[in-house]
Amino acid sequence: YDIGIADDAQQKMVMQEQFTMFWNHEQVKGITLWGYIVGSTWRANTGLQQPSGANRPALTWLMDFLQR
Repeated sequence: YDIGIADDAQQKMVMQEQFTMFWNHEQVKGITLWGYIVGSTWRANTGLQQPSGANRPALTWLMDFLQR
């Protein structure tokens, strides 16, 4: 799973909508993130964390959602 959106606010919004739906669906057994470091993923704009370690808002939201 990845979200190829450059705009941080839009990426976060899509993450909130889709991940919550997946997480709460009884037939979804797991969710795989296909890489997360900006510039090191297979598609543009899918990274969730800058190489410096700073999180994009979508990752900050996800970690809060997962209580981590």
